[in-house]
Amino acid sequence: MSVSCFEFFKKTTMRLSKMRFNLNLYSCYRTELMGFAAILIILCHAPSKEWGIPYINYLLCYGNLGVEIFFFLSGLGLAFSLSRHQGSLLPWYKKRYLRFLVPYLLIAVPWYYYKYLLGAGDFTRFVINVSTLNYWLYHGGAWFVAVLMPLYLVTPLLFKIMHYHYGYAILIFLSVTCSLLVVFEPSNIGNVFGNIIGTAKRLPCFFLGMIFSYAVKKHKKIPILPVIAIAAFFFVIYKFAFGDGRWLLVFLLIPLVCVSIKKSDILRTIFAFMGNISLESYIANICLLDLGLTYVKSGGGNSICHSCSNRYNCSIRC
Repeated sequence: MSVSCFEFFKKTTMRLSKMRFNLNLYSCYRTELMGFAAILIILCHAPSKEWGIPYINYLLCYGNLGVEIFFFLSGLGLAFSLSRHQGSLLPWYKKRYLRFLVPYLLIAVPWYYYKYLLGAGDFTRFVINVSTLNYWLYHGGAWFVAVLMPLYLVTPLLFKIMHYHYGYAILIFLSVTCSLLVVFEPSNIGNVFGNIIGTAKRLPCFFLGMIFSYAVKKHKKIPILPVIAIAAFFFVIYKFAFGDGRWLLVFLLIPLVCVSIKKSDILRTIFAFMGNISLESYIANICLLDLGLTYVKSGGGNSICHSCSNRYNCSIRC
Protein backbone atom coordinates (compact mmCIF):
# COMPACT_ATOMS: atom_id res chain seq x y z
CA MET A 1 0.00 0.00 0.00
CA SER A 2 2.76 2.43 0.99
CA VAL A 3 4.69 1.55 -2.17
CA SER A 4 1.68 2.22 -4.40
CA CYS A 5 1.06 5.57 -2.65
CA PHE A 6 4.71 6.48 -3.13
CA GLU A 7 4.54 5.56 -6.80
CA PHE A 8 1.38 7.62 -7.24
CA PHE A 9 3.00 10.61 -5.54
CA LYS A 10 6.14 10.18 -7.66
CA LYS A 11 4.20 9.99 -10.93
CA THR A 12 2.01 12.96 -9.99
CA THR A 13 5.05 15.04 -9.07
CA MET A 14 6.82 14.14 -12.32
CA ARG A 15 3.67 14.99 -14.28
CA LEU A 16 3.31 18.36 -12.55
CA SER A 17 6.99 19.14 -13.06
CA LYS A 18 6.50 18.80 -16.82
CA MET A 19 3.30 20.86 -16.96
CA ARG A 20 3.53 24.48 -17.97
CA PHE A 21 0.74 27.01 -17.56
CA ASN A 22 0.08 29.60 -20.27
CA LEU A 23 -0.36 32.93 -18.47
CA ASN A 24 -2.40 34.28 -21.38
CA LEU A 25 -5.34 32.29 -19.97
CA TYR A 26 -5.60 35.07 -17.35
CA SER A 27 -6.51 37.40 -20.20
CA CYS A 28 -8.66 34.92 -22.14
CA TYR A 29 -10.78 34.09 -19.11
CA ARG A 30 -10.67 37.45 -17.36
CA THR A 31 -14.48 37.85 -17.37
CA GLU A 32 -14.99 34.29 -16.14
CA LEU A 33 -12.42 34.80 -13.38
CA MET A 34 -14.23 37.95 -12.28
CA GLY A 35 -17.43 35.91 -12.14
CA PHE A 36 -15.72 33.30 -9.98
CA ALA A 37 -14.47 36.09 -7.70
CA ALA A 38 -18.00 37.56 -7.45
CA ILE A 39 -19.38 34.18 -6.38
CA LEU A 40 -16.65 33.85 -3.75
CA ILE A 41 -17.55 37.25 -2.28
CA ILE A 42 -21.25 36.36 -2.12
CA LEU A 43 -20.32 33.13 -0.33
CA CYS A 44 -18.06 35.10 2.00
CA HIS A 45 -21.08 37.13 3.12
CA ALA A 46 -23.12 33.98 3.78
CA PRO A 47 -21.77 32.57 7.09
CA SER A 48 -23.72 33.24 10.27
CA LYS A 49 -24.06 31.87 13.79
CA GLU A 50 -27.82 31.40 13.42
CA TRP A 51 -28.00 29.21 10.35
CA GLY A 52 -24.45 28.18 9.58
CA ILE A 53 -22.15 25.27 10.40
CA PRO A 54 -18.89 26.39 12.07
CA TYR A 55 -16.50 24.48 9.82
CA ILE A 56 -18.44 25.42 6.69
CA ASN A 57 -18.45 29.03 7.86
CA TYR A 58 -14.66 28.91 8.24
CA LEU A 59 -14.26 27.70 4.65
CA LEU A 60 -16.76 30.22 3.31
CA CYS A 61 -14.84 33.04 4.97
CA TYR A 62 -12.01 32.25 2.58
CA GLY A 63 -14.38 33.59 -0.07
CA ASN A 64 -12.85 37.00 0.59
CA LEU A 65 -10.08 35.78 -1.71
CA GLY A 66 -12.46 37.03 -4.36
CA VAL A 67 -11.35 40.56 -3.46
CA GLU A 68 -7.70 39.67 -4.11
CA ILE A 69 -8.69 38.08 -7.43
CA PHE A 70 -10.51 41.29 -8.37
CA PHE A 71 -7.44 43.35 -7.45
CA PHE A 72 -5.15 41.06 -9.45
CA LEU A 73 -7.39 41.20 -12.53
CA SER A 74 -7.82 44.97 -12.14
CA GLY A 75 -4.05 45.50 -12.07
CA LEU A 76 -3.70 43.23 -15.09
CA GLY A 77 -6.49 44.91 -17.07
CA LEU A 78 -5.43 48.47 -16.25
CA ALA A 79 -1.84 47.75 -17.29
CA PHE A 80 -3.14 46.29 -20.58
CA SER A 81 -5.29 49.34 -21.27
CA LEU A 82 -2.48 51.79 -20.44
CA SER A 83 -0.07 49.92 -22.73
CA ARG A 84 -2.47 50.56 -25.62
CA HIS A 85 -3.33 54.14 -24.65
CA GLN A 86 -1.69 57.16 -26.27
CA GLY A 87 -2.13 60.87 -25.70
CA SER A 88 -4.04 62.56 -22.88
CA LEU A 89 -5.07 60.50 -19.88
CA LEU A 90 -8.42 62.27 -19.57
CA PRO A 91 -10.28 59.88 -21.95
CA TRP A 92 -8.68 56.93 -20.13
CA TYR A 93 -9.81 58.24 -16.73
CA LYS A 94 -13.30 59.00 -18.05
CA LYS A 95 -13.78 55.50 -19.44
CA ARG A 96 -12.49 53.76 -16.32
CA TYR A 97 -14.42 55.82 -13.78
CA LEU A 98 -17.69 55.67 -15.72
CA ARG A 99 -17.36 51.90 -15.95
CA PHE A 100 -17.73 51.42 -12.20
CA LEU A 101 -19.36 54.68 -11.05
CA VAL A 102 -22.45 54.37 -13.27
CA PRO A 103 -23.61 50.96 -11.92
CA TYR A 104 -22.61 52.00 -8.40
CA LEU A 105 -24.65 55.23 -8.50
CA LEU A 106 -27.64 53.52 -10.16
CA ILE A 107 -27.90 51.14 -7.20
CA ALA A 108 -26.51 53.20 -4.33
CA VAL A 109 -28.30 56.53 -4.89
CA PRO A 110 -31.88 55.10 -4.71
CA TRP A 111 -30.98 53.05 -1.64
CA TYR A 112 -29.31 55.86 0.27
CA TYR A 113 -32.07 58.26 -0.83
CA TYR A 114 -34.61 55.92 0.73
CA LYS A 115 -32.51 55.35 3.84
CA TYR A 116 -31.35 58.89 4.65
CA LEU A 117 -33.43 61.44 2.72
CA LEU A 118 -36.90 59.96 2.41
CA GLY A 119 -37.32 59.13 6.08
CA ALA A 120 -34.74 61.00 8.14
CA GLY A 121 -34.01 63.92 5.83
CA ASP A 122 -30.31 63.61 6.65
CA PHE A 123 -28.57 65.09 3.59
CA THR A 124 -25.10 64.96 5.18
CA ARG A 125 -25.21 61.19 5.74
CA PHE A 126 -26.63 60.74 2.25
CA VAL A 127 -23.64 62.54 0.72
CA ILE A 128 -21.11 60.73 2.97
CA ASN A 129 -22.48 57.33 1.95
CA VAL A 130 -22.94 57.99 -1.78
CA SER A 131 -19.46 59.51 -2.01
CA THR A 132 -18.02 56.40 -0.22
CA LEU A 133 -16.45 58.61 2.45
CA ASN A 134 -18.38 56.42 4.85
CA TYR A 135 -15.80 53.69 4.37
CA TRP A 136 -12.75 55.85 5.06
CA LEU A 137 -14.34 57.57 8.07
CA TYR A 138 -16.47 54.86 9.67
CA HIS A 139 -15.58 51.58 7.92
CA GLY A 140 -18.94 51.14 6.25
CA GLY A 141 -20.52 50.85 2.82
CA ALA A 142 -19.13 49.60 -0.51
CA TRP A 143 -15.46 49.59 0.44
CA PHE A 144 -14.22 48.15 -2.87
CA VAL A 145 -15.74 51.06 -4.79
CA ALA A 146 -14.21 53.48 -2.26
CA VAL A 147 -10.76 51.97 -2.90
CA LEU A 148 -11.06 52.02 -6.70
CA MET A 149 -11.42 55.82 -6.76
CA PRO A 150 -7.90 56.70 -5.50
CA LEU A 151 -6.38 53.50 -6.91
CA TYR A 152 -7.41 54.31 -10.50
CA LEU A 153 -6.07 57.82 -10.00
CA VAL A 154 -2.52 56.65 -9.24
CA THR A 155 -2.44 53.67 -11.62
CA PRO A 156 -0.96 55.61 -14.60
CA LEU A 157 1.86 56.76 -12.30
CA LEU A 158 2.47 53.16 -11.17
CA PHE A 159 2.48 52.04 -14.81
CA LYS A 160 5.06 54.70 -15.64
CA ILE A 161 7.22 53.67 -12.68
CA MET A 162 6.99 50.05 -13.80
CA HIS A 163 8.79 50.94 -17.04
CA TYR A 164 11.62 52.78 -15.34
CA HIS A 165 14.91 51.09 -14.52
CA TYR A 166 14.21 48.78 -11.53
CA GLY A 167 10.51 49.57 -11.98
CA TYR A 168 9.43 45.97 -11.43
CA ALA A 169 11.56 45.82 -8.29
CA ILE A 170 9.81 48.93 -6.97
CA LEU A 171 6.36 47.34 -7.47
CA ILE A 172 7.53 44.12 -5.82
CA PHE A 173 8.80 46.21 -2.90
CA LEU A 174 5.39 47.90 -2.66
CA SER A 175 3.69 44.47 -2.68
CA VAL A 176 5.88 43.15 0.15
CA THR A 177 5.53 46.36 2.17
CA CYS A 178 1.74 46.39 1.88
CA SER A 179 1.50 42.71 2.83
CA LEU A 180 3.50 43.41 6.00
CA LEU A 181 1.17 46.22 7.09
CA VAL A 182 -1.03 43.59 8.73
CA VAL A 183 1.40 43.92 11.67
CA PHE A 184 0.33 47.54 12.19
CA GLU A 185 -3.40 47.05 11.70
CA PRO A 186 -5.21 48.27 14.84
CA SER A 187 -7.84 46.13 16.54
CA ASN A 188 -10.27 49.04 16.19
CA ILE A 189 -10.74 49.42 12.43
CA GLY A 190 -13.48 52.03 12.61
CA ASN A 191 -11.15 54.99 12.04
CA VAL A 192 -9.27 56.57 9.15
CA PHE A 193 -5.85 55.11 10.05
CA GLY A 194 -7.22 51.61 10.52
CA ASN A 195 -9.11 51.79 7.23
CA ILE A 196 -6.03 52.95 5.30
CA ILE A 197 -3.90 50.15 6.75
CA GLY A 198 -6.66 47.59 6.22
CA THR A 199 -6.95 48.66 2.58
CA ALA A 200 -3.22 48.82 1.83
CA LYS A 201 -2.64 45.27 3.06
CA ARG A 202 -5.06 44.02 0.36
CA LEU A 203 -3.17 45.70 -2.51
CA PRO A 204 -0.23 43.30 -3.17
CA CYS A 205 -2.32 41.41 -5.73
CA PHE A 206 -3.02 44.65 -7.61
CA PHE A 207 0.68 45.43 -7.94
CA LEU A 208 1.44 41.84 -8.92
CA GLY A 209 -1.33 41.94 -11.52
CA MET A 210 0.44 44.90 -13.14
CA ILE A 211 3.76 43.05 -12.97
CA PHE A 212 2.26 39.94 -14.60
CA SER A 213 0.73 41.96 -17.46
CA TYR A 214 3.82 41.80 -19.68
CA ALA A 215 4.18 38.03 -19.30
CA VAL A 216 0.46 37.52 -19.91
CA LYS A 217 0.57 39.68 -23.04
CA LYS A 218 3.55 37.72 -24.38
CA HIS A 219 1.83 34.34 -23.75
CA LYS A 220 4.60 33.30 -21.37
CA LYS A 221 4.41 29.80 -19.95
CA ILE A 222 5.46 28.99 -16.39
CA PRO A 223 6.14 25.61 -14.75
CA ILE A 224 3.27 24.75 -12.42
CA LEU A 225 5.12 22.82 -9.70
CA PRO A 226 7.59 25.58 -8.67
CA VAL A 227 4.76 28.16 -8.56
CA ILE A 228 2.67 25.90 -6.31
CA ALA A 229 5.67 25.21 -4.08
CA ILE A 230 6.70 28.88 -3.77
CA ALA A 231 3.15 30.15 -3.12
CA ALA A 232 2.51 27.39 -0.55
CA PHE A 233 5.84 28.07 1.19
CA PHE A 234 5.24 31.81 1.57
CA PHE A 235 1.62 31.22 2.61
CA VAL A 236 2.79 29.03 5.50
CA ILE A 237 5.43 31.60 6.48
CA TYR A 238 2.95 34.48 6.43
CA LYS A 239 0.27 32.43 8.19
CA PHE A 240 2.49 31.52 11.13
CA ALA A 241 4.35 34.84 11.29
CA PHE A 242 1.46 37.28 10.82
CA GLY A 243 -1.69 35.18 11.14
CA ASP A 244 -2.68 35.94 7.56
CA GLY A 245 -1.29 35.62 4.04
CA ARG A 246 -4.29 34.07 2.35
CA TRP A 247 -3.76 36.45 -0.59
CA LEU A 248 -0.93 34.15 -1.67
CA LEU A 249 -3.51 31.41 -2.27
CA VAL A 250 -4.74 33.45 -5.24
CA PHE A 251 -1.71 32.28 -7.23
CA LEU A 252 -2.67 28.68 -6.53
CA LEU A 253 -6.37 29.20 -7.14
CA ILE A 254 -6.46 31.18 -10.39
CA PRO A 255 -4.54 28.62 -12.52
CA LEU A 256 -6.81 25.83 -11.23
CA VAL A 257 -9.92 27.85 -12.07
CA CYS A 258 -8.55 28.65 -15.55
CA VAL A 259 -7.97 24.97 -16.26
CA SER A 260 -11.47 24.10 -14.96
CA ILE A 261 -13.07 26.80 -17.12
CA LYS A 262 -11.16 25.56 -20.15
CA LYS A 263 -12.49 22.02 -19.66
CA SER A 264 -16.09 22.83 -18.64
CA ASP A 265 -18.56 24.76 -20.79
CA ILE A 266 -21.03 24.88 -17.89
CA LEU A 267 -18.55 26.58 -15.56
CA ARG A 268 -17.53 28.94 -18.33
CA THR A 269 -21.16 29.97 -18.90
CA ILE A 270 -21.91 30.46 -15.20
CA PHE A 271 -18.72 32.37 -14.44
CA ALA A 272 -19.06 34.50 -17.60
CA PHE A 273 -22.59 35.52 -16.60
CA MET A 274 -21.49 36.46 -13.09
CA GLY A 275 -18.42 38.21 -14.50
CA ASN A 276 -20.58 40.49 -16.63
CA ILE A 277 -22.54 41.60 -13.56
CA SER A 278 -19.75 41.22 -10.97
CA LEU A 279 -19.73 44.84 -9.81
CA GLU A 280 -23.51 45.09 -9.83
CA SER A 281 -23.83 41.89 -7.78
CA TYR A 282 -21.32 43.21 -5.22
CA ILE A 283 -23.09 46.58 -4.81
CA ALA A 284 -26.53 44.95 -4.63
CA ASN A 285 -25.19 42.52 -2.03
CA ILE A 286 -23.91 45.39 0.12
CA CYS A 287 -27.22 47.26 -0.12
CA LEU A 288 -29.26 44.16 0.72
CA LEU A 289 -27.12 43.48 3.78
CA ASP A 290 -27.50 47.13 4.77
CA LEU A 291 -31.26 46.73 4.37
CA GLY A 292 -31.16 43.81 6.80
CA LEU A 293 -29.22 45.92 9.29
CA THR A 294 -31.66 48.84 8.93
CA TYR A 295 -34.64 46.54 9.47
CA VAL A 296 -33.10 45.05 12.60
CA LYS A 297 -32.27 48.47 14.05
CA SER A 298 -35.86 49.53 13.47
CA GLY A 299 -36.97 46.73 15.80
CA GLY A 300 -38.07 44.20 13.22
CA GLY A 301 -36.63 41.03 11.84
CA ASN A 302 -35.92 37.50 12.96
CA SER A 303 -32.70 35.54 13.43
CA ILE A 304 -32.02 35.57 9.71
CA CYS A 305 -32.34 39.36 9.57
CA HIS A 306 -30.03 39.67 12.55
CA SER A 307 -27.60 37.39 10.75
CA CYS A 308 -27.76 39.63 7.67
CA SER A 309 -26.98 42.65 9.80
CA ASN A 310 -23.96 40.87 11.28
CA ARG A 311 -22.74 40.04 7.81
CA TYR A 312 -23.14 43.68 6.74
CA ASN A 313 -20.80 44.72 9.53
CA CYS A 314 -18.24 42.25 8.15
CA SER A 315 -18.95 42.86 4.46
CA ILE A 316 -16.48 45.67 4.15
CA ARG A 317 -13.82 43.01 4.69
CA CYS A 318 -14.92 41.10 1.60
